[in-house]
Amino acid sequence: MVCWNQIRNEKRHEAPFKFINQELIEKLKETLLKHEKELRVCKEWQGWNEDNGLWQEITRINNIATKNYGVSIL
Repeated sequence: MVCWNQIRNEKRHEAPFKFINQELIEKLKETLLKHEKELRVCKEWQGWNEDNGLWQEITRINNIATKNYGVSIL
């Protein structure tokens, strides 16, 4: 969620500092894909009422980030 907020703020020129770069995005992708199975069964926070748990929220955020800011985290 922190990365999502930072991506959005940086792309909208509202961030007081910048740290999102390609290296960080690649590490985030790697980590999310590595833990996909666990995220699909995690029913906490935004995933509490979703069939695919937190993974569903992550894919929703990815779709928005890709469409609006040209940044994919998956």
